[in-house]
Amino acid sequence: MESSNEIKYETTGDKDLIELTFKAKAVGIGKVDIIKGRIADNDVLEMDVAKENCGEDTIEVEGNKDVNRTGEYTLLDLGIDAYYYGMEAIHTDTTRFDTDVIPDGIIDDKDLAAITQAILDNSNYLFNS
Repeated sequence: MESSNEIKYETTGDKDLIELTFKAKAVGIGKVDIIKGRIADNDVLEMDVAKENCGEDTIEVEGNKDVNRTGEYTLLDLGIDAYYYGMEAIHTDTTRFDTDVIPDGIIDDKDLAAITQAILDNSNYLFNS
């Protein structure tokens, strides 16, 4: 008999089971290939990944895409996004700027926070002394 606090999870059909994060060594196109795999849960399941679920895909690693496309984030990038704050990304000057830093269709606090963090992380950016 199962205890009342035991929880069972069942996965059927197609599900995303894992998310992989890669650290690129250079800009370019790379290949990710799985020829065999095994998955397990935290209870009783352990099984091989079906051959039809294995395969390959490509990953494109692009260079640093800051807002004004100079190659690194600066206070100017923050100013540009502040100008477009609250607007939908499609209504910004997409021929000159990549304003939707956190891609969600709108220029908002998430974009400004990401730009600010990128400025702080930029070892080439000289702060006012």
